[in-house]
Amino acid sequence: MICLKKNFIASLYFFLISLSGLSQSDWKLIKNSQDIQVYVRTNDSTKFKEYKATMVVKATLDKVLQTIMDADELKNWNYQTSKSYLVKKLSDTEQTIYMENDMPWPVQNRDVVTRMKVQHPTSNIIIIKLLPDSESVPEKDKIIRVKNFSGYWYLEQSSKGIIVIQQMQGDPGGSLPAFLFNLFLTNGPFSTFLGLNKALAE
Repeated sequence: MICLKKNFIASLYFFLISLSGLSQSDWKLIKNSQDIQVYVRTNDSTKFKEYKATMVVKATLDKVLQTIMDADELKNWNYQTSKSYLVKKLSDTEQTIYMENDMPWPVQNRDVVTRMKVQHPTSNIIIIKLLPDSESVPEKDKIIRVKNFSGYWYLEQSSKGIIVIQQMQGDPGGSLPAFLFNLFLTNGPFSTFLGLNKALAE
């Protein structure tokens, strides 16, 4: 009975955080390589597509959580991130981090300030909500601040390992055309998951 109750709570929670997708199209698989799947879908309210990346890793739930929350090390595995650091630790389950991303010419570099909130709906599931916290760090000259985004990491202990899902949607800001952003959307999530998998193996 306890197990069924936990599974129900987890399913309900995952359903609730996915409600924002009701006005969106179905997920389309655009890359399936090295045990990593990347999906995209469109949204009625924006021209920029949303992505979801998934994989299963051989690691403990705590190690995956600690790796994702380690702001100083994020730059070593997150796609095209040249700088990352902890802005402020708000509690054991909440922090603000800064990341700067190098973009290929002629696209301007971007940076982002993210509030990360860790939630434990059940003992074998962790969800890290990702929200903008732009006011925590002053903007820099010649770097475009990404201010409009939302997403989360979903981690679940399974018999095959830790299921890792990242789902994100946002506006990269500046004058970057939506079609160009969408065209290269595959590379970022796939490279990030490759880097995360490597970091977890070390």
